[in-house]
Amino acid sequence: MTPRTTSPPPTIQVKILVPGNHLMVGLLGQRDELLRMIEAAFPVHILVRGNEITVTGDGPDAERVGRLFEELVVLLEQGHELDSDGLVRSIEMLKADQRPTEVLATEVVRGRKSVRPKTSGQKRYVDAVRDNTVTFAIGPAGTGKSYLAVALASGWVSCRVTCSPRSTRTCGRCTTRCTTCSSPRSSRA
Repeated sequence: MTPRTTSPPPTIQVKILVPGNHLMVGLLGQRDELLRMIEAAFPVHILVRGNEITVTGDGPDAERVGRLFEELVVLLEQGHELDSDGLVRSIEMLKADQRPTEVLATEVVRGRKSVRPKTSGQKRYVDAVRDNTVTFAIGPAGTGKSYLAVALASGWVSCRVTCSPRSTRTCGRCTTRCTTCSSPRSSRA
């Protein structure tokens, strides 16, 4: 009887070209802190030369890390700042086959300080509140239920007051996603 040897999964290389060198510091972090976190989260080897990132590892893992870098580049181009907490959330979302750009790019309230969901659960909650008249949220303390509800309500109230039929101006918040403003002056009309 001959012993069976199992061959390891094929090793592949994925190359990501980051547009412009100015995004590299935000993408890799100070002293490559974020890069080390990505290497620790996946069994891959990452090599950075200039604005080119080469990921070497097992097929699915290397492709997943390549998608992660592409998602992070899109977030940076949209003006988001990456930190270690945001990176950990992005890695968790990607491992669950979700796109971080869909979750983290959603704005609840724009203004001096934008309010955005930080997890896919918060994104589902924001979508449910926007799409339904009554929404019940049950969950552990500290997950953002009240914070997001107040942010959504304050955006709704200021939108309704500013864009009332008697007003001669619009709030600037009315977008194609806005479900609260029915003013003929809004971009939704």
